[in-house]
Amino acid sequence: MTVEEIVKETIEYYKTHKRAVNAYGYCYYITKEGDMCAAGRCQIMPDESMLGSVIHIPNFERTLKEQYRGHSVRFWRELQGLHDSSKHWVENDKGGSDLTHEGRLFAESIMNDFS
Repeated sequence: MTVEEIVKETIEYYKTHKRAVNAYGYCYYITKEGDMCAAGRCQIMPDESMLGSVIHIPNFERTLKEQYRGHSVRFWRELQGLHDSSKHWVENDKGGSDLTHEGRLFAESIMNDFS
C-alpha cells in the first residue's frame, strides 16, 4: 500500500474504532479490549505488552503484514504521532473518533512528506 492509502485507511479505521491509548496518553499496539494503535493494526501479531514505539522493535518491517511493508521507520513514527495525539482527534457517535482540523493538517503533512 502507498503512504496515502495507509494514512487514509488509518483515518477511516478510527472513525469506528477506539484508539489504543490509556488515561495517561500512552499508546499500546493492542489493548486487552482489542483496540489497536496505528502501527499495531498493521502488524501480523501486535503484542499487548508493547508500548507503541516502532523504534524499539528490532526489524519492525518484518512484524508488518505484507501489504504495509516498504516504508521507513520515520513514516511509522509519524503515523503513530497522528494516532497518539489527542489534539488530532475528537470522539464521534460511531464509537470512534474523527480528525480535528489540526489532525487533518498533520495527516496531509505525512502524505506530502512521504509520498
